[in-house]
Amino acid sequence: GSSRCAARRGRMPGRVRVRPCYTVPSEEWPSLGHVVAAASAAGAWLQLLPGHFERLDCLVLDHPFEIEGPPDQSATLVVDQGIICAHDGGGQTASAGLALRNLTLRSADGAPVLTLASPCAVEFCDISGAGVGVQVLPSSGRAVGGIGSGPYLLQD
Repeated sequence: GSSRCAARRGRMPGRVRVRPCYTVPSEEWPSLGHVVAAASAAGAWLQLLPGHFERLDCLVLDHPFEIEGPPDQSATLVVDQGIICAHDGGGQTASAGLALRNLTLRSADGAPVLTLASPCAVEFCDISGAGVGVQVLPSSGRAVGGIGSGPYLLQD
């Protein structure tokens, strides 16, 4: 697990990662649910291994988490009641917030797969469900990191 974290740090010259880094699954952290439940207010960077499959009832991300799967999006999360991004930033910049990358995200019960109640970067994710894929809730009106108060989409 630590070698992947060291490699991740190496890709970001000049930037020191202050969040702990975890590899899922591992002997210490068998599931994403375990890491999220145990995380401190500092959040965490989580690397999901290729082929990882996890089913959860609900996943609430209310701390600064970066959850990244492999480039082939083979890490799959099936969340019955959806994923809720609800980290208010705590006065930090948007780059210190939430990010979901290279994941396959599914909802099994017709709930929105992903509900964005706070800023969250969603990059290279395969999102689908029986109902709404991504639901964006109105902003509280507070600008985070100079981005502005409303939702925005970027496409490259």
